[in-house]
Amino acid sequence: MFRILEAAVGLCLPLPPGFHTLLAVLAVRCLPRHSFLQYIDHKLLQLTETFVARLMTDLDNSDDNEKMKFSILKRLPQVPLYKILCFFPGTNPFEEQENVDTRFVEETALKQTFILLGFEEK
Repeated sequence: MFRILEAAVGLCLPLPPGFHTLLAVLAVRCLPRHSFLQYIDHKLLQLTETFVARLMTDLDNSDDNEKMKFSILKRLPQVPLYKILCFFPGTNPFEEQENVDTRFVEETALKQTFILLGFEEK
């Protein structure tokens, strides 16, 4: 697949729709994780929104998979925060309590997420 990509780019040919998504899906299944992440870092693989959404829903919540999810999210170009947060659904622990400043909790959670993703300094 990489040879097809290299040839198409070299000849300035357009790639079919979904080519980068398919290539990333094959790579994540066939390559060791560290190699897969290096391919992303060296721009050999492009992370498409479709691929990331599919990967986040397909991986379970084990520790290794959570590290993989976070590693991939760190490598994404700047993405709207609501798209990132939809990959980490969870229950709201403050839902049934009274006297909780939900606005403060939301702002703190957003700030911590930005810090974890490297978009903002501490």
